[in-house]
Amino acid sequence: MIVLAMSLGSQAIAQEVPSVLTDVDYDTVTLTTDSGEQFTAFIIEDDFKKLAKRIKSYKIDDTVKDGNIKFVFRKGDGFEFMETRSFKLKSVTVYKL
Repeated sequence: MIVLAMSLGSQAIAQEVPSVLTDVDYDTVTLTTDSGEQFTAFIIEDDFKKLAKRIKSYKIDDTVKDGNIKFVFRKGDGFEFMETRSFKLKSVTVYKL
């Protein structure tokens, strides 16, 4: 019963992988909103440069700078791409809109 519930639960929040992530190394995580809804996000660190080149043409929706960290939000193909840049960290977090 528990295994079935876990299986069904993961299917409920499973999400298609964006085609732009083909041959890009990423981690899949499940995040929870403030209202308790769960969604799947894809985190890209090792292949940051490869993905950044691919999404460069997507429209920038917003840019936020917080101290030494810069966030750039882009939208494309039904997904949002949050680029995070600081001195040592460069990553992209991708999730469905």
